[in-house]
Amino acid sequence: PKLIEEFTNKIIRNGHELTRIIGDVLDLSKIEAHTFFLESSEINLSRFLGDIDAIWRPQVEAKRLKFHVAKHPGVPERFVSDGTRLKQIFVNLLSNSLKFTDEGSITVDLQVASDGSRLQFTFQDSGPGIPAAHQSQLFRSFSQGDSSITRKYGGSGLGLALSKQLAKAMEGDLVLEDSAPGQG
Repeated sequence: PKLIEEFTNKIIRNGHELTRIIGDVLDLSKIEAHTFFLESSEINLSRFLGDIDAIWRPQVEAKRLKFHVAKHPGVPERFVSDGTRLKQIFVNLLSNSLKFTDEGSITVDLQVASDGSRLQFTFQDSGPGIPAAHQSQLFRSFSQGDSSITRKYGGSGLGLALSKQLAKAMEGDLVLEDSAPGQG
């Protein structure tokens, strides 16, 4: 019975992962075909961050990592955006951080951008970092910085490409800053 339960759980996890990948492919197809639409609704930031924390803290702590979410003064408690798509970006970025970080921490920092016109979310981890030669590939569909990554960690190479497109659709951007081997 224990072996059957382990196999059943593995099948369920893989089924969820396959469903997520198919959803990502469909979303990218809609964006490229200009048939993708965003929803606009008021987001309660405390509730949004509480949901993120409830989902990710147990997974992060299971790897014996520290998880911290910092909200700077001036960040509004409520704002209008597409909460589902914003959560999708968070899930993709946190999933990558969790996948590649074996020790240390994962931090999400929220602040008002320096021009005061939008929110800025910064994700930082203590993972292995990304060599400069591989950084240009990071936001391409079905691409990962290094082909050995797929063999070692898995993944489809869609999460960052989709997240960047979603951020642009929400009049924002997704950029990589300050990553180098050994620096996260």
